[in-house]
Amino acid sequence: NCDSHSPPSAPLPPSSTDTNAARSKKREEHLQNLREERLRKQRQEKILRRAIPILLTLPWFIGLLWTSLHPIVSIITGELKCRGQYIDENGLDVHRHRVESY
Repeated sequence: NCDSHSPPSAPLPPSSTDTNAARSKKREEHLQNLREERLRKQRQEKILRRAIPILLTLPWFIGLLWTSLHPIVSIITGELKCRGQYIDENGLDVHRHRVESY
């Protein structure tokens, strides 16, 4: 029964095939990370290429819509009529526009 109380044996040093396999696994993980990073960047660039024309034309269409709806709908109040016309006080001054030929 002496054998059951013997000290544990020291671990064996890794063989060259074990270290090569570990290096190969690390290399594959690194390459996989690089591929994922490249794909992530490509997706971001694709999204930006699509978003830039939309972001440039959207304000133009909003302005066009605003301009075309202004005579029909008061956009600020939501009423289905235009706001009244503003007449300046100077526009009501009849003496300002006298014709000198009379």
